[in-house]
Amino acid sequence: LSYMYFCETRLNTGQVPRVVVEMSKERVLDEAMEIVNELLEKKKRRLQEDQLFVVRQKVKEEPEKTALYIHLAVEVIQNWTSEVHADDALKGGVIRLIEQLYGTLEKQFGKELVRAALAFLTFSVKGVTDIEMEDLLSLHEAVLDEVFQYVKPTVRRLPSHVWQRLKAAM
Repeated sequence: LSYMYFCETRLNTGQVPRVVVEMSKERVLDEAMEIVNELLEKKKRRLQEDQLFVVRQKVKEEPEKTALYIHLAVEVIQNWTSEVHADDALKGGVIRLIEQLYGTLEKQFGKELVRAALAFLTFSVKGVTDIEMEDLLSLHEAVLDEVFQYVKPTVRRLPSHVWQRLKAAM
């Protein structure tokens, strides 16, 4: 906010001419949906009319966060099939959508693994290499119990492919 105020002050004192372009909420929404369709087209995907309608309604919920919402929503939408009921499959609002994405990761890879990996990434100051992440996750007993729930290996170390698949999904 102080940065915006500083910029505004500098522009005014420098007598910089300004043009304010206002768009209607409907026009902003139309452009948002065009972006959704273009992003899906790049991934060779397309939505049905009823799915598009639901996505449009969800995008409307937080117009000030539209760009972030679209980016996250496309990550969810790109995996839909024609049988998906969009109302149930897409959360409205950025925070709920992020929670949905985390929930999907936890379902796919296991709650302990995902939470530990995200915690290590969050706490790392300069990031962690793949080997360091495998070492850290291998030290976490709950993660290993979850990964090896059906097998008891002689060496309890997180297999490299488990971290690689999670990293690719994130």
